Amino acid sequence: MKPRALLFLFLLLAASTTLIGSIFAGKKWSGSLMSLRGLTVPLVFLVGIIAGTQVVRPMGLSVPTAGAFALNYVLRVGNNEVLIRAPSEVLFTTDFVMALVAGVITLMAKIVHGKTLRR
Repeated sequence: MKPRALLFLFLLLAASTTLIGSIFAGKKWSGSLMSLRGLTVPLVFLVGIIAGTQVVRPMGLSVPTAGAFALNYVLRVGNNEVLIRAPSEVLFTTDFVMALVAGVITLMAKIVHGKTLRR
């Protein structure tokens, strides 16, 4: 099985378990299907990228959060300077987007679950 197909199956599994948890909101076991752990990883990753770009800025490095760029850094060695140039590209992969979508689906299901229980 291809990795993308497996990832898609995991997304369907996450969505179906949250859907089942929302439908059977009155059952004791339905709350355990409403975990937000799947949303924490993509959010922590995004916060880490944003924080990381702010940390390296005082070092003279400017790293964009998306697109192609060349990372230039001047290293002083004695009386000489060495220019380090690293071409790079930053993009969000399909895997990340699918993980974020699964997390958002879980968040929406948890909100519906809470509203259903309050009725």
